[in-house]
Amino acid sequence: MNRVPFLLFVFAFGLTMMSNTALSDSYTESVWIRNKLSDKNDLIVHCKSTDQDMGYHRVHPSGSYHLLYKEHDFDFFWCHLWQGPHFKHHQVFVVNDGNV
Repeated sequence: MNRVPFLLFVFAFGLTMMSNTALSDSYTESVWIRNKLSDKNDLIVHCKSTDQDMGYHRVHPSGSYHLLYKEHDFDFFWCHLWQGPHFKHHQVFVVNDGNV
């Protein structure tokens, strides 16, 4: 009985798993921001970290904004939110401190 094809498959599968693990140098984190404001108010969102800027986004009522980011050991990630008449109400949340 020839086991060479089976052993080649196991070897190739092992290499694939090791390369996928080696290529993922950091974790990908996920943040969801949902607009559940009353009175049909839009929400302006601006999220950034010390080395990544996700830009400004307008989230319509009952809409959501989803972002992915790479978390590094000493990196802070925060989001600014504006709402209300002329977007004068402002709040900042530090994403990775758990107090959202």
